[in-house]
Amino acid sequence: MYKFGDSLENDSQGWTKSRNNKIEGKTKTHFISPSSQKEHTSILVLVINAENNEDIIEKLNNQKKVKTEMWEKVYRSTEALWIGTEEHFKHTGLKNRFSNTDQINQRSEYDVYFIQIKLQEVHSGFRANASSLKRADAFEALSNTEHKVIDTSPRLSVLSTNNLPLYRS
Repeated sequence: MYKFGDSLENDSQGWTKSRNNKIEGKTKTHFISPSSQKEHTSILVLVINAENNEDIIEKLNNQKKVKTEMWEKVYRSTEALWIGTEEHFKHTGLKNRFSNTDQINQRSEYDVYFIQIKLQEVHSGFRANASSLKRADAFEALSNTEHKVIDTSPRLSVLSTNNLPLYRS
């Protein structure tokens, strides 16, 4: 945890890193979730394959949260994700996917939906370098933490994931 005197810096996803050089002469890095900083709100973006997942997309839109009975399907359907602060989200190009009104000329089994979720707590399993076990734990924990599905994109071509700071789940 951050201690007075540690240096602070932001990483590429809006997380604050605390560096403490007092542990056996080595630098130890801790991540302080954006939700623990009053001026930041955390945003989780999921890219879900559209094929055979219309029911999950509809439930997320209607219920505005990932419920206990659906976390596993959401986890298995997620092809890519991103997490960071709300401020960083505005500068990633991800926001444009939610206002994209381009119609898909021909549906494909590779089409996707982008789901934007506002988080009160951030699980380390959503980080880019998390193991698949940690990632599954994070999705399960999501159903038991305060969060809200804010927006869902229209059905988009998988090409809409190009050139974005997404990482594979």
